[in-house]
Amino acid sequence: MKHTVIIIMLALILCSPCAAATNSEEYTLYNAGMGTLIFREIAIMERANDVFKQWIRGESSRLDAELQLSAYIYMLDSIHGEITGIKPPSELSALHAVYSESSSALEQSVKKHLEFVRNNDLKSDRIREKIRSHLLGYVQAVYDSQIRNMESQQRYQEQMKLEKEPDSIKAYLAWNNSILKIMTSQAGLSKEMELMLVNLSTGGIDIEEAEKEEKEIRAKAETLRHQLDEIRPDSKVSELHRQFVLSYDSYQSFHRMLTDYLDSPTREKAEKLQEITRQSNKLSFDFNEACSRYLKEHSRR
Repeated sequence: MKHTVIIIMLALILCSPCAAATNSEEYTLYNAGMGTLIFREIAIMERANDVFKQWIRGESSRLDAELQLSAYIYMLDSIHGEITGIKPPSELSALHAVYSESSSALEQSVKKHLEFVRNNDLKSDRIREKIRSHLLGYVQAVYDSQIRNMESQQRYQEQMKLEKEPDSIKAYLAWNNSILKIMTSQAGLSKEMELMLVNLSTGGIDIEEAEKEEKEIRAKAETLRHQLDEIRPDSKVSELHRQFVLSYDSYQSFHRMLTDYLDSPTREKAEKLQEITRQSNKLSFDFNEACSRYLKEHSRR
């Protein structure tokens, strides 16, 4: 279950749409390069989380886990160096600093995985409490950094001067600012869900408490869907909006399945949760790619 939730988190990180700056073509190039680096970071983090999960379950030795996590940290450090080495236009420097800080937070999270493996014995007393504390901190740090990314991106877009931009870019940004608000709230709900599942899987709460929390999270997700329904995008971005709605529908389906799983956990239901997670990831990836293609096409002079 922990890995399933982690994958959901990564999808949210990836589907943050591309933005456009006052010079939309210049910003598109910057954002495309940054997006490529983020994709690489996410793929490495996913593999690192697999290693950590395998070690917790006793499927990997301490030495093997240390070696693999060390290799992934080296890769993340290399990518972080590429990100900090980018010299964007001055108007993007503040936003770039936020992205760089988030990149560092992701690397630090994997380093903490390594420190935990090195310094803890799975047979020791209070290991479940230690795992719980570690994973709660991990979820908090990773989600908070990504939420800051989206909030910073939205603030940047809202202060942009668009007088010289084509109508297609203006339409995109008007819609995208509304979508970023939805996505930021969605990430907050997913953080609540992950924290709940960490507590459940490590004995911090019982199944009844988990069901109560998930019911509240699911209700918030439904309220957020109503807010999404109120968005009326320009026809120029209607297809992008449709793709985001499909992605959000998949997110809600996950919550419905999770509610059913908590009611009566079975291996079959766990496998269905993993399958819909993969579907959600694919929809989020497609959405992100569609946003990138739109901006590249419409920012050309």
